Amino acid sequence: MKEKKNHKLLILPGLTWIIFLISVAFGLNYLVGNFRTPPQRLQISKIEKKRKAVPWSKTKTSSVGPRKIIKAKLRPINSKTPRTKQPWEQTTQELSQQLELGLDSPGTLRPKDIEKNSAIVDEILLREPDSYASYKAKLILLLAKEAHAPNAVTTDDIENIMEELASFDVYNDAILREEAFLIAKENNTAPREFPPVQVTNADESPDIIDDEEISEDELSTFDEITADDERPIEQIIYDQDLLEVWLQRGLAIQDYEFVMNEAQYIIDEFPQSLLGYKYVIRALELSGELDAADEYIAELELSPELLTKLQLQLKKAKAQNPKDFWKNLKF
Repeated sequence: MKEKKNHKLLILPGLTWIIFLISVAFGLNYLVGNFRTPPQRLQISKIEKKRKAVPWSKTKTSSVGPRKIIKAKLRPINSKTPRTKQPWEQTTQELSQQLELGLDSPGTLRPKDIEKNSAIVDEILLREPDSYASYKAKLILLLAKEAHAPNAVTTDDIENIMEELASFDVYNDAILREEAFLIAKENNTAPREFPPVQVTNADESPDIIDDEEISEDELSTFDEITADDERPIEQIIYDQDLLEVWLQRGLAIQDYEFVMNEAQYIIDEFPQSLLGYKYVIRALELSGELDAADEYIAELELSPELLTKLQLQLKKAKAQNPKDFWKNLKF
C-alpha cells in the first residue's frame, strides 16, 4: 500500500511539470505573436513581373461563345417575361459590353449591380485568365462591395487581386500601358507623373518623347527616386499606382496604423516619392492627430518644390471623402 502511494506521489509532480511547461509554451507563443513586427503585406515591387496580359481590346472582340454546361431539365414556367441569360450562356463579346456599361460610373453601383458584374468578370476570367482589365474590374467591384457591406470583403481578398495585377509586365507592353492605371486623372491614358512613351517594337524599351511636357525639376526627382533602383521610372510609377489604391482603402476602412506602417515602407523604398509622406500625414489628420501631422510636415527634409507639391496634394485630398475613393477608380 505504501509503495502505491509513493508511486502516485511521483506521478503528480511529473504531471504538474508537464502542465507548467505547456502553459509556458503557450504564453511565449502569445507574446511572440503579439509583439512580433507585422510583416509588410503588399510588397508589389518584389513581385516578379513576367506575366503577359491579354489587352481589353482583344478580350472584348473575342469570338469565344457560350460555355456548354449540362444542366438538369426544369419544368417550364408559364411567364411572358423572357428569362435573363446567365453569364455562361453569353459570348465573351456580350459579357465585355455589359461590363463596360456596368463600370462606366462605379459610384452608381448598387449591391445587385455589383453581384451581377462580379459574375460577369468571373466568367470572363474563366475564359481568359490573363485579361488584365478584368482583374481591375474585379478589384473595383470588391472595393464597391466592401463600401456597401464592410464585413463581406477581407483584406486578403483585396490583396490577392492586387498581387495578380502586380504580376503582369506592364512596362514592356505598349498596349497594356494604355489601360493599366486605376486612379483616374485628367488624362486617363497617359502616365500620371512622367512624359508619354512610345514603343515601335514590343521587345524594345520605350523612349521618352515630348521633353517639353515635363520640367527638369520633375525629371531630377525621378532620378533621385531611381538612384538605388534598377527598375525603370515607368514601372515604379505603375507600382505606386497600385500602392496608392492600397493606402486609400486603408483610409476608407479607418485603419490608420496600417496606413502609416505601409506608407513608411514606401518612404523607405522611395524616399523622394511623395506618396508615402502624403499618406502618413493623411492618416495622422484623419485620426485626429493634427498637431502631429503639422510637426511631421515641418520636419520633412524635402526640397521647396517637392514640399509645395506635397501641400497641393494634401489640399486636394482633404476635399475628398476617403470612403468614396473607389468611385473614382478607372476601369
